[in-house]
Amino acid sequence: AKTTVGPQVFTYTQELDPIFQTIKDFYGLKDSFQFKNIITHSKKYVKFYYLSTAASEILHNDTDKRLALITGGLRIFEFVGSGSSVCKYRINQEAAHCLYPHMTKRIVIINLTDLQLLL
Repeated sequence: AKTTVGPQVFTYTQELDPIFQTIKDFYGLKDSFQFKNIITHSKKYVKFYYLSTAASEILHNDTDKRLALITGGLRIFEFVGSGSSVCKYRINQEAAHCLYPHMTKRIVIINLTDLQLLL
């Protein structure tokens, strides 16, 4: 028999704060970065999505939990788990432009010649 799984609803929970602190420290994210705009739909905290401030406020103000956000946001961090890194989350390339203005660590600036060598 085929089992049908319902949609996974996106949420924010205070349980994420220790994970976010590790991410903040590792990437040197400034206080200007809005972690309150990050949501997830997995209790395993595998993927995080970044919402606009307006969408985040709507979700946070839904105290009756009547709003079910099924999809939305920009995938920003993803669990990698392997390796010996202090931070088990990588930045998704599609979100790098959103994070860069807030980052103070893990930034590498290369010129065109070096980029061509890497390719």
